[in-house]
Amino acid sequence: MDNRLQELTEKIYREGLEKGNQEAEKIISAAKAQAEEIIKKARAEEIRILEEAKKASAEMRENTMAELRLSMRQAMNNLRQEITDLISKKVTSQAVKGIPDDPAFIRDILLAVAANWSPDKSGRTDLVVLLPASREKELREYFLSKATDLLKKGLELKFDENLTSGFEITPADGSFRISFTDEVFENFLRDYLKPRLMDYLFEK
Repeated sequence: MDNRLQELTEKIYREGLEKGNQEAEKIISAAKAQAEEIIKKARAEEIRILEEAKKASAEMRENTMAELRLSMRQAMNNLRQEITDLISKKVTSQAVKGIPDDPAFIRDILLAVAANWSPDKSGRTDLVVLLPASREKELREYFLSKATDLLKKGLELKFDENLTSGFEITPADGSFRISFTDEVFENFLRDYLKPRLMDYLFEK
C-alpha cells in the first residue's frame, strides 16, 4: 500500500510539473538571452585581464597565467551557477504558485488518493486532510457542496493554524504524512529543472 501511495504521489507531482512547463519554457527563453549577455561581458572582462597579465614579468608569467586561468574558470562556473539558481527559482515559484491552494485541485487529489486507499477493504477512506485554518469557512463549504462522497466515506477535514498554504494528507492513525504545499512542489520542480536548465543555457 505504501508503494501505491508513493507511486500516486510521484504521479501527482509530475502532473504539477507539467502544468508549469509552458510558463517555464517562456521564462527560460527570455533568461537565456539575458544569460548570454552576462557571459559576453564576463568574457570581455576575461580578455581584459589576460591582456594585463601579458605585461607581467617573464619570471612570473607562467604562474600568473595558470592562477588567472583557474580564477576565471572558477568565476565562470560561479556565474553559471548563480544564473541557473536565479532562473530556476523564478521559474519554479511562478510555475507552481497557487496550484496546491485551488479547492478543485485539492478535491481531485483526494479523489485519486481515496480511489487507491482502502486498507480494510471496507470502502472507507479513513483519511485526514489538514488544511489552512485561515481558509476554513471557504474550504469547508466547498467540500460540503462538491465532495460529499469523500466525507461520507470517512474523509475528515482538519484545519491547522500552522499551515499557511497547500494541504497535507495523513491516514487516521497518523502513521505518515504526504504534503502538497508550494514549497514541496517548488523543490520537486527545481530539482528536476536545474540540471536541464544548466545544459540549456550553457550548452557547449
